[in-house]
Amino acid sequence: MLDGLEVTIIGALGAVLTSPHTLNLSPQAVGASGSCYLAGAVAGALLFGAATDRFGRRRIFFLTLGCYLAGVALSAFAWNGAALGAFRLLTGLGIGGEYAAVNSAVDELIVTAASAPPRGAGLFAGHCLPEFG
Repeated sequence: MLDGLEVTIIGALGAVLTSPHTLNLSPQAVGASGSCYLAGAVAGALLFGAATDRFGRRRIFFLTLGCYLAGVALSAFAWNGAALGAFRLLTGLGIGGEYAAVNSAVDELIVTAASAPPRGAGLFAGHCLPEFG
């Protein structure tokens, strides 16, 4: 859910970020900041995915949550396009790590009795059903 919010934030603030009264970014720089977020999410999933098995989901969950919160807070205080891109990358690292740490934990928490839905069904439903209203 947070990943959609993050993408929407940059899309909604794009016009504001190009204003001379704010960061005065070019449209390409605004797009690049969105790409930095996406690259961070991929890198975070790969990096923290391996770390969850080694150090535990709880520890990595809180680490990635801190990474996400720091990235969001710092993004609000970016002084130029490069700083915004770096902070969006940090935000993406946190979100990507959340995917790796939380999705496996949710999958494990689903009841595995014979009458329960197949493992992963809750995760599938959580991601897909909001798309259908």
